Amino acid sequence: MKILSVKICFDSVEAIKDFVNIATQFAADFLVSDGHHTVNGQSILGMFSLDYTKQLTLKITIPADSDLDMNDILYEIRDYRCK
Repeated sequence: MKILSVKICFDSVEAIKDFVNIATQFAADFLVSDGHHTVNGQSILGMFSLDYTKQLTLKITIPADSDLDMNDILYEIRDYRCK
């Protein structure tokens, strides 16, 4: 199993929609936390329940038997990583 946590930030509702669309393309778990609540990052409803004006923590988990490369995911979500 491969696990990585990164900080993500959003500046609009549209950015959240785009992030969810990207996340759903991958066979990995995306857990997003605002410090109080943790939701599935592949769920638009879950993502909208968080306070997106704050910095969020994304925990990506790739199953051990997957050929998926973490770097591919990080490249696709690069626009949402906090600067």
